[in-house]
Amino acid sequence: MTPGTRLTRNSDGLLIGELSLPNAGVFMDASGNISLKNNASASVSFSSGGVSTASGGLLTLGNVGTVAAAGSDQAGAGAITAQITYVTAADGTKGVRLPAVTAGAIYIVYSTVATNGLKVYPASGDDINDGTGDASITIEGKTMAIFIGMDTSTWGAIFTANT
Repeated sequence: MTPGTRLTRNSDGLLIGELSLPNAGVFMDASGNISLKNNASASVSFSSGGVSTASGGLLTLGNVGTVAAAGSDQAGAGAITAQITYVTAADGTKGVRLPAVTAGAIYIVYSTVATNGLKVYPASGDDINDGTGDASITIEGKTMAIFIGMDTSTWGAIFTANT
């Protein structure tokens, strides 16, 4: 496959498509920074201040934080405020809550507990992967989930389901 992009506008006017990068990979460093690295000489960085370009072939999300899983429902779940969030205290019943969906927003959630699932809830009125509104998903312990705002009410999610 040739490196490059193919983008089109959907009915909402959002750019969608695919990006092909040979020899690319996703990496998490000791500080919790998530990067997409390839052999290219340019990169794009995402931070709370917006999007910027740099050199070195990196795609970086800034704003790293930690929150303890809490509660047993959406209202009592710990609030996620950082783009990359380490979650402690998952016990199979406690959870965290994503912020209200913004189209194009990216959040990464990493469960630090090895043996227990972590419930991840959308904000009130939102859904995950076009599921039931306000319903949680449960990710496996010691795994990462990636959430992308698809529109103003749906988080698209890539995750390892708790079995």
